[in-house]
Amino acid sequence: MKSAVYIAWRNTGFKEAMIWLMALLALAIYSPINDVHITICPLALAGFEHCPGCGLGRSISYFLHGNLNASFHAHWLGIPATFLLSWRIISVFHKIIKTQTTPL
Repeated sequence: MKSAVYIAWRNTGFKEAMIWLMALLALAIYSPINDVHITICPLALAGFEHCPGCGLGRSISYFLHGNLNASFHAHWLGIPATFLLSWRIISVFHKIIKTQTTPL
């Protein structure tokens, strides 16, 4: 018989929720004040000066550190994105708990 953790891990929703949760935790730990940052943005790596998503991670990090003004100025979608990701994490975990069956 497989354990409940194994069944939850096999669920792709669980993996998605864990990835989003780890990303938010990493942004909560990350200090957005640092000038040095790592980017995986293909447009920034190609040499473009600005892309629509640049600054979103920094904005979320500022918001998680309680600096609303800097968050809004880094990227105006950072605050809504934080709430959207939090809602997605909660809804996926709620769905997993709701559909989880326990053996008798």
